[in-house]
Amino acid sequence: MTLMTATIGLLYQDSTTRLCNSYLTDEQVTTGTGLIILATALVVVWCVPLLGAKSTR
Repeated sequence: MTLMTATIGLLYQDSTTRLCNSYLTDEQVTTGTGLIILATALVVVWCVPLLGAKSTR
């Protein structure tokens, strides 16, 4: 799910045309950046407890 979110974010950022009627072109770039940040944050939140659990064993 996070990979798809990041991919959509990259598409929103790189597209020269509007992909969604809800966003203007500059808002689309901002939304793309937000989706990439969200995907990265979700991966970090998911992986940090796993890495912490392995180091305590």
